[in-house]
Amino acid sequence: MTKSPARKSASFTYMGQRYYVKGRDEADCKEKIALKLAELENKEKALVNPTVADWAQTWLDTYVKPKVRKPGTAKRRNTMTEKSYSMYERMINNIIIPAIGRKKLEAVTDTHLRNILNREATKSCFKAAHSH
Repeated sequence: MTKSPARKSASFTYMGQRYYVKGRDEADCKEKIALKLAELENKEKALVNPTVADWAQTWLDTYVKPKVRKPGTAKRRNTMTEKSYSMYERMINNIIIPAIGRKKLEAVTDTHLRNILNREATKSCFKAAHSH
């Protein structure tokens, strides 16, 4: 039986997010860190002037999805259930993107957001009034 070679691991922080890499040795880890940093920086450059839909997907993938804990895992600070993640995803895909998804993120105003909230509140009131 052959013994597997020892593996090294390293971590780094980019834009407040912690990333981990594993490699054969320290040089391999450094190379993987450089590649991951380049990938992250390219993503950021692509999002210089994103639409709401583009940014929403990036936000879900980069900031929300990593916080989803596996079923049966103990509740920890800054984590969420798959059900919570699905709720965020539904709200974005069914409410926000249809309303303002094609707008550039920097062009969104508080009036756009207030209109979305008012429309959703009206739907909720309508459902409540017709459910009795």
